[in-house]
Amino acid sequence: MDEGSDVGKVLDRLIRGLKALEKTLKFARDDRLGWLTCSPGNLGSAVSATVQIHLPKLLKRADFKVSCLVLTIF
Repeated sequence: MDEGSDVGKVLDRLIRGLKALEKTLKFARDDRLGWLTCSPGNLGSAVSATVQIHLPKLLKRADFKVSCLVLTIF
């Protein structure tokens, strides 16, 4: 996992990796469903992205718990 905020750099690395794989592997693709994967939830583009952010001072805010309750995430 890369740390930092250079999304373009991460995307370039992903593209280079996929191109290297495509030299020896053939990815399964269906005209109607798109790219086929072992997970039905990833049919189509087969793209999934996760972003983690570090917010060290968020928990110290006086209104943190209230905000979580309003957003129904606590």
